[in-house]
Amino acid sequence: MTPLASSADVVTRLGRALTTSETAKVPGLLEEASVKVLAHMGKGESYYDALAVPVRTIPATVTIVTSRMVARVLEQAAAGIVPGAQQTGVTTGPFSNQTTFVAGSSNGSPWLTRSDRADLNNAIGANKVFAVDRLATSYYDVATDTTFVTAATFIDGVTP
Repeated sequence: MTPLASSADVVTRLGRALTTSETAKVPGLLEEASVKVLAHMGKGESYYDALAVPVRTIPATVTIVTSRMVARVLEQAAAGIVPGAQQTGVTTGPFSNQTTFVAGSSNGSPWLTRSDRADLNNAIGANKVFAVDRLATSYYDVATDTTFVTAATFIDGVTP
């Protein structure tokens, strides 16, 4: 499977160059993030690989979300934050320590935020609104190249 983003995309999201240790981690994190993005979109792991070669077009939204997921993991690691932690608090007396974790994140792997999910849903058209003409008198079946004529009847038995 080819990752949905590149190291250059991650650098763009971070706004800085990768360290030596981050450079080693990025390919695995990109692959893991790509799998999660494709699973959320309901696509198989080889979905974008199967598209017409040599033109393999990945929507910009998908690339941005994938690279943002990896950048998020790297930013937390660089800041010394426990992987997946949203906030931490320390109280000196009487020795309290508290960590709040992001829902759905675990052990330093990439995760989808609510914003990421919304972006991906928009990219695949999951949030589109459509209307159905309940009074249609005909419809066209593309598979059979046939037009069917129907009569709409209301509950009271009146045909329009």
